[in-house]
Amino acid sequence: MPARDISGMTDAGKADAIMLWPRAMRPPEPSARKLAGIALILLLIVLWAALVASFAPFVGRWPVLVQAPFYLIMGMIWIIPLKPLMRFMQTGRFRKPNS
Repeated sequence: MPARDISGMTDAGKADAIMLWPRAMRPPEPSARKLAGIALILLLIVLWAALVASFAPFVGRWPVLVQAPFYLIMGMIWIIPLKPLMRFMQTGRFRKPNS
């Protein structure tokens, strides 16, 4: 089945045309779980940045060559909780299924 060109249609016409497409061709509906996951990711980034910034007065006294690895490591650690969070966004579970 060839794809339809809906670029010249009005918004209402596009909505009607999309509803007539087979289910496999329709654009996916975003889920509330993905919205919640995005909000949690943004919250994680803000909280982690605040935590690292709170160390600045202490870390600022260190030599630059010691500060650089500290901030490099702290800048990568926040990624660790993302794997279960991304899994939750995709499957609805935080843990890997026991297959």
